[in-house]
Amino acid sequence: MKNSFERTERLLNAHRQLLLAARVEAEQMRALIEDSRREAAVAERYLNAADEGTVPPLLVVRRLAACENAVERNTILLEGLVQRALELSKIEILLKKRLEMRQDEKSKKELRLWLAEAIDTFLDQVAREKSRN
Repeated sequence: MKNSFERTERLLNAHRQLLLAARVEAEQMRALIEDSRREAAVAERYLNAADEGTVPPLLVVRRLAACENAVERNTILLEGLVQRALELSKIEILLKKRLEMRQDEKSKKELRLWLAEAIDTFLDQVAREKSRN
């Protein structure tokens, strides 16, 4: 029982660390998406403001396409990270419930032992009183 309890605690801690890592990775991905969106906005402004001879339009168009592609790709990756974080959260909740059940079982066993000892003590006292009489 003790090993199972400790194993569940270690598993819960490992899932908490994985969940934290997934959240950090998701935040980084959100920042990458925002950076790509800003770069795409800049490229669009250059494209809209480009006069003949100032900025090569093909370069700006390529940059705009690359930024939009990066936004799409990173958005898909972010959705995957969010799904992973949700799955890890569900597992963490299940592990917490398992841990609570094991703690409850441990408490019930301790309570049964205490109650058995109290009953034995009471029966011993009753037996001593009968032997005195």
